Order: sequence, then C-alpha cells, then structure tokens
Amino acid sequence: MPEERVLAARELRQARIQTLLASHPLVITIQANRPGWPKEDLIASYLTYRFFGLLKEHVFPAGIDTMYDDLGAFLLLGADGEAKRVKQAALSLEANDPLGRLIDIDVYSESGALSRDALGLAPRPCLVCADDARVCRRLGRHEKKQVTDAYDSLFASHLASLPLFRQLGLLAETAMWGELCRLHGFGSVTLNSNGSHRDMQLTHMLASIEQVADGIRSLTPDAMAALPALRAHGRTVERAMLEATGGINTHKGALFHLLIATAAVWSMRDQLNDEMPLKRFATKLMQAVIVLAAPLQDDLAAADAGEAPESQGLQSYLRYGHAGARQEAIRGYEQLLTRWLPRFTAVPELMPLLPEILHRTWDTTTLKRGGFGMLQTLRQMALGASGEGDLAYLSAWCEKNELSTGGSADLITLLYYVHLIFRFRGVLQLEALD
Repeated sequence: MPEERVLAARELRQARIQTLLASHPLVITIQANRPGWPKEDLIASYLTYRFFGLLKEHVFPAGIDTMYDDLGAFLLLGADGEAKRVKQAALSLEANDPLGRLIDIDVYSESGALSRDALGLAPRPCLVCADDARVCRRLGRHEKKQVTDAYDSLFASHLASLPLFRQLGLLAETAMWGELCRLHGFGSVTLNSNGSHRDMQLTHMLASIEQVADGIRSLTPDAMAALPALRAHGRTVERAMLEATGGINTHKGALFHLLIATAAVWSMRDQLNDEMPLKRFATKLMQAVIVLAAPLQDDLAAADAGEAPESQGLQSYLRYGHAGARQEAIRGYEQLLTRWLPRFTAVPELMPLLPEILHRTWDTTTLKRGGFGMLQTLRQMALGASGEGDLAYLSAWCEKNELSTGGSADLITLLYYVHLIFRFRGVLQLEALD
C-alpha cells in the first residue's frame, strides 16, 4: 500500500474524530487491529460490527459515524460520560470477549486518547509470542504470515466452539456486514454513503442484519427439508426484519439467497470436509441448489398461466423473461459458483470482479428504479469499466440517476457467505444434528 494513501487515510480518520468531538464530550473508535496489508478483510470488518453491538450495551451512542477506506472499516461513536469509565468498559470487552484480542477500541476526549498506560495497565500481548505487541511490531520479530495466521486462527477457534447454526449465523453476519464495507456501492448503502436510498440508513442495515442472522441461527433440519418449509421460515424472518426496520426492505433478496445456500449446504453435509477442493465444493453446491430450488419453477408457471405476479422478479419475468433472484437460484447460482467464487479468495479481489458482477446480474432493484433502459445502460457501462477510477465514476453515476444495485449487492453477500463456508469448512459442526 503506498505510504501516501496510508497517511491520507489516517489523517482523515483523525479529522472525523475531531469533527465528532465538536458535538460530543467523548468519541469512541472501533477498528480491527489486523496486522499487515491489505487491511480489507471480511473477518476484520465483522469485528467492527460485533464490538459495536457489544459496546452499545455499555455506552449509548449519541452520534454515529462510519467509514471504509484503505485501512478497513472504522466506526466512531459520539458519547457522554466519564472517559475513564468508558475506556474501562472497552478494555473489559477487549480482555474478556473471545475475539477481543483482535479489536482496538479507543476513547478520545478533548485531551486526546486515553491510553492503557494512563490506567496503569500492561501493554497488549503479541498474537504470536505473548510479549509486548508494540515491541514485537517495532523490532519485526515475526513474519507477516505468522501474525496473520495467528489472527485468523483465533477467529477460527472461536467459530469452532459454536454449534452449527450459530456458526452459520455468524458467517451470515460477516457476509452481510462485509457487503456494506465497500468503497463503491453503486447506489446501495455502504459505510461511506446512503447511496441512492433517502429512506435507508446504516442503522436500518444493522437492525436488519441482526434479524436475518437470527433467522439463520433459528433454522432446523425440518425447515430445510424442502423449499415450502424453507420459504415459510423465510417469511417469518422477513416479517421480523421489516418490523425491526420500520417497514424498510433492506435484505429481502439477501435473506432469500442465504436461506437457500444454507439449506443446500446442509443437504451436502456428509460430503463437506476440509479436504474437499473448491471446484468440487462449487459443483456439489450448485447441484444441491438446483434440486432445492426446483419448485420455484411453479412460480414462473403460475405467472405464465395468468396469476398476478406478487414480486418485482415475477413482473420482470413476464415482461423481459428474467425472474431475477428466483432465476439465479433455479440455475444453481451457476455464474457465482463457477465464475466468481474461484476468483475470490480475499476482499481486494472483489474490485476486479465488480464490472462482471454488475454486467451479468439482472438487477430487479435497478429495473424498478430506472426501467429497462437504465438497467441495460448500467450493464453496458459496467462491461467497459476497468480500475478504481472507472468504478468510482460508475458508482457516482448510479447515485446521480437515483439507481440502486441491490440485486448485485445481494449476490455479493452470497459470494462472501459461500466463500466463508468453504474457507472454514473444516470447523463447521456439520454432524451436530444428525
């Protein structure tokens, strides 16, 4: 990472702290302390979400600011109270939560940051050797891979300690929050912008993520036995999501994809282990999705027979021959599993995939907002996009034209989810309910 970009990102963060301090006595910052580069990482992003939720139990956030940049996800909370008490609550989370070693929670007042030294506490230990982490970092005692492996291992160990559906709920949270952690949202909500959504804010997304993840956690084998039962469970989760967001549809498409993928993974649990190669995983998952999603063909047949379409996807099917999310599932998420998943191993690899995702996705959210012509224009522009400059221009163009690429965002969430399932397949408790 060029040093000037790192310095610019750090300066911007300090400026945001000072801005929030102008209206609040305290500012609490939350960021993962992932070592090395790149900082863009799904686990690191998830940690900011996790500890924001935990910290809210101790401190009421009177103001919230968020950003995502070359240093990863960064959350700022304006708060009242006494700095030492708030810092002690933060230190307690860092010390006692199983993932607390992987997060940095700092407390600022007009006097500056309150340090561990000021509270008479020992420095934080190194992830590799348990000595003073600052000394190890300064002396370069450990290779980058040693430190990042220790970081990832701590997360994997925590994941392994959970029962299966709590594991999958955590991975779903990681995927949904990770989708918000993007430099460019193409009209969708991100940590940097509400995009084209005047009615939707990050707080709605936070509430929705919790409900959808709870929907994954509350799954049972019976609910995943066939699509009708899975859809009934999904409708219950959707109602809870809408109640939590005040009626705003934030993750309906993502919920649909996540439930189908989870049930498909459950159906292939006897074959999934840490020795399964990616190509076989993708093929087996695609086959399982096709079998599970086959009854969705009945929705298309009913629309062909003249039944009034109940969704944007079915309206799209009748008019243009493409059923959006339903069609992706009917096809077994073929392009996601065979084209995108093999090329995605880390968050920085999403950027070169974005033009193809935007071009190949029949996005019914874009269609609803802009019509067929704007959807086709967007897909054509995406085809010609190359590099960060083009993507930034395309994202700004979407916002200027009040378009949102919610369908693409839902597929990015699914891409992250199946990537995480494959990445941590060796610790999933797949036999737990047999």
